[in-house]
Amino acid sequence: MRPSKDNMDKWVDFNGRYEKHECDIMLKDGTIIEYCWPNSGSFSQVANKKVNIPISDVMKIRYHDYFSRLKGENQDD
Repeated sequence: MRPSKDNMDKWVDFNGRYEKHECDIMLKDGTIIEYCWPNSGSFSQVANKKVNIPISDVMKIRYHDYFSRLKGENQDD
């Protein structure tokens, strides 16, 4: 399921619920980890499957529509 357009491309407070959609996460210590995928109570970084962050460490979340963004960048060529 896609997050609502209101929640795309901006940081929102993380309340423990997530959509099955790629996102960036901000940890409670302020660290930002980009291109993550939520699954079973944790987030895995898409490029590095060894990075696995429990949802309890997440303070904010930012959903993206990466495919549309890539299509938009390619249209400028």
